[in-house]
Amino acid sequence: MKKPILEHEKAAAWRRARGLSQAQLGKLTGFSPSAVYWMEKGATANRPGYPSRPVRDWVWLRYRRACQGVDAELNGRQFNWGL
Repeated sequence: MKKPILEHEKAAAWRRARGLSQAQLGKLTGFSPSAVYWMEKGATANRPGYPSRPVRDWVWLRYRRACQGVDAELNGRQFNWGL
């Protein structure tokens, strides 16, 4: 049986397919390059006193929405507030 592709693996593959570095994606989304790195690991950063844990669903939603906006702009669709 084929192993399902995990969310963090999809995120990294999506970024690489668009030829973006983690730093470039961070700049386009407003996430730091280290946040992009950890999202692509599927975990939170290890900090003293705070063990790493899986990324929560609401954080994935926010990250996917940011990447969705980047994807739209890369495909020539610029966002405006519609006012």
